[in-house]
Amino acid sequence: MKTKPLLTILVPTYNRSENLAVLLRALHEEVAQLDTVTVFVSDNASTDSTPLVVDRVAKEWPNFASFRHPENIGADENFLHCVRSVQTRWLWIIGDDDLPKRGILSSVIQLLEEKEPALVYMQSEWVDRVCSPDQGELVQSLNIRQLNALSFASTVHTWLTYISAMVIDKRRLTDVIDMRAVDRYNRTSLVQLGWILPLLMTDGPFFYVKNKCVLATSGNTGGYQVFKVFFQNFPQIIDNFFGKDSSIGKSILKPHFLDYLPRLAWNLRFKNIGKFQKEDLPTNWSNAIGKNYYRQLLVRPIIALPRPLAWPFYIFAQFLRRLNKTD
Repeated sequence: MKTKPLLTILVPTYNRSENLAVLLRALHEEVAQLDTVTVFVSDNASTDSTPLVVDRVAKEWPNFASFRHPENIGADENFLHCVRSVQTRWLWIIGDDDLPKRGILSSVIQLLEEKEPALVYMQSEWVDRVCSPDQGELVQSLNIRQLNALSFASTVHTWLTYISAMVIDKRRLTDVIDMRAVDRYNRTSLVQLGWILPLLMTDGPFFYVKNKCVLATSGNTGGYQVFKVFFQNFPQIIDNFFGKDSSIGKSILKPHFLDYLPRLAWNLRFKNIGKFQKEDLPTNWSNAIGKNYYRQLLVRPIIALPRPLAWPFYIFAQFLRRLNKTD
């Protein structure tokens, strides 16, 4: 008797046929032994050889489905289409240029069956390029911490936005919100917060996986304006959803301001990471910094001063980050 699938792996994709082929080959090798996992590809009207890659896989893989949009509807809408298409209890969206490490899927399924988590976050190993299903070390068992919502939010903080690292309980999500509300952050480049944040308001359970389970491509941007998304949109969404006095909201934003934003500002200015959409940076810096103490103290000097003068503020931010972790 065939087992009912528990988990759907969702792959929203656009014009990355080579990456997609590697990911699907890796997933096929893992899923072939698991009838509890299905895979769904949502092609955002790719103009490369993506349809050929998908068709080839579909012919040899029974637990595989796909959909091709007639036109490019944007990344956020494609993510929403994926989430709304899920029929299993749990879902895992994986970026088309990321890759679960070998052995991880069976361990994830065991975690879902035994613990029934609301959210699972897995750490990632960042690489210049994902090029083979055999890349990375085999994950034979998971090193797991069960956390309450406050600890989970504090530990993961900004990385709540990293889709490829998160497994979601859709059934529990539908218990707490109308699924029509998952699009509340559409067109912010943070649409995923529409289903992640409501789950943080439940009683969990929440699990943090210490293993580096996902190979993640460094410098991937998703085609957004980075200052607008992380200096403006993310803090505003957290404040609006939880309220400015919320302990969960504060536990997310404190490391965001102390750790993530100073490092992001430094790397953007002096290491030229990523290929983000063009922005009117001086204007956006001024608008995004706002009145927050940490942004005024740490981020403004890093983004405004010459490198020799900005460096001490960057080092001070690293000191505060380490100090904060010992609180």
